[in-house]
Amino acid sequence: MSPESASKVYYSRTENRKKFTEKILKMFAPEMKGKKKILVKPNIVSYEPYPTTTHPDVLRCVLAHLQKTAKAAEIIVGDGTVPDSPVTLGWGGRDVIKTHELAGVCKEFGLRLRNLYDFGFRKVETSSGFALRVSKVALEADYMISLPIMKTHCIRSIGITGALKNNFGLLASKDRIVLHSSGGLPFRAARKVMGASGERPLALARKILGIRKEINLAIAELNAIRKPDLFIVDMVDTLINANELRHGGIKKHAGLMFAGKDPVALDCFGLGELRKIDPALANREWHEIPAIRHALRLGIGTREFKKMEIRI
Repeated sequence: MSPESASKVYYSRTENRKKFTEKILKMFAPEMKGKKKILVKPNIVSYEPYPTTTHPDVLRCVLAHLQKTAKAAEIIVGDGTVPDSPVTLGWGGRDVIKTHELAGVCKEFGLRLRNLYDFGFRKVETSSGFALRVSKVALEADYMISLPIMKTHCIRSIGITGALKNNFGLLASKDRIVLHSSGGLPFRAARKVMGASGERPLALARKILGIRKEINLAIAELNAIRKPDLFIVDMVDTLINANELRHGGIKKHAGLMFAGKDPVALDCFGLGELRKIDPALANREWHEIPAIRHALRLGIGTREFKKMEIRI
């Protein structure tokens, strides 16, 4: 691939999320002009704060920019957590969307942090022959900004969570539960219980749930169905070993922000950075991350990228 056709990854070795985010938004502002509905998709995995979920300063910068430059647009900030699930609700059964600190950021701008389940889903047949129920508001949005955190994922077959994986929040709850089980169960207790039957845990889970889909392929397919128009990826701090503290995530400082339009290039770049700090990923190449491999096959992006440093 020629340098001219390689995707651009804009990056900065910085602690200043605000300055980096502002510069990226200014760079891509012409794309947002005249849009009627803009979806901002933070990374809200659960009740845990940053770096499990999007940092408030990043969302605050995005909303401040949109209210100045896209005044005519309907701005929706939302993610989908599995409803009524103790996995996402945490202790006390609190409502993640209503009580999350990002809800407070939205309130500063006269907006509500929305649960994507409120908008409903549309069944979409994928190129691989299975149906996914995808958020209607994502499919209807004129422009979509994705705000992932680059981290290691607790399911080893997934490997990393970043630009591609952040689209997983667009799925209906049953699809998400079944698909997560297709990649391996992250909870030791579940492995132990299922293993007691004499069958391998993953094989047994597939039999019980009737799984016909595979999570890494679904991650790639979701980006083929509705690829965000802009990704702003936070890796100032990150988690290694797992994507949440409660599942064994270990907080590490990386001092990096990066952005772009190509989720494959961004995840390849992010993998290279995670390899420096997570021993479990030290020898893992891009082709050993199945979602990247599937996304390349589907033509979603390219692993060839040109690094463009943003001076802060």
